[in-house]
Amino acid sequence: MSLIPPGGKKQAWYKEGIQRIHTIMPDQTECIEEFDIKENICVARKWRRVDKLGRISDWEYEIGELPQQQQDKSKQVTTDLFAASNQPVITRHDSEGYYLFKITQMPWPESNYQVTVEDNQLVVRTANKKFYKKLTITDLDWQKIQLVNNFIKFKSFNNTLVIFYQKPPSIVAFEKAAKGARSQNIKEGGEGCRAE
Repeated sequence: MSLIPPGGKKQAWYKEGIQRIHTIMPDQTECIEEFDIKENICVARKWRRVDKLGRISDWEYEIGELPQQQQDKSKQVTTDLFAASNQPVITRHDSEGYYLFKITQMPWPESNYQVTVEDNQLVVRTANKKFYKKLTITDLDWQKIQLVNNFIKFKSFNNTLVIFYQKPPSIVAFEKAAKGARSQNIKEGGEGCRAE
């Protein structure tokens, strides 16, 4: 049902075309996954952790984008200064056949970019040495699947670099089985039902 590793207490509910699965792990880490029912894709996955002093962190988005109000707040630093608006912003999205990474504020031509696999991560670099970033696909790490260069494609347009990583057949089959389990647990409303 959920795409994260098994364990923890899960609740699932359906509201306005989105199915949400809320998982609380034994260490009190929380994860909320949101699935679009029509498209059958994960549109958001966010995590909240508890540190050693018992403080709860803000939600960290692994998949999807922060709501605009949170984006504005996250740019603010304790000195009330704001981060430069031309800094690249990375978001991950899922489609039926690909994992997608969108990197905004990337003004260079497509020929300047190189995306390769190193240490089971996607490494994005530019020929002009202005950008370097390692990206992890946690879904593949959880399944212990190695990344391969042949599954990578990328496009650059409107100052945005979009990286496509093709989902391996075993992941497509796993997500199809998870969709079947989710469809059996759909209940309308915000109260929720126990899923696992």
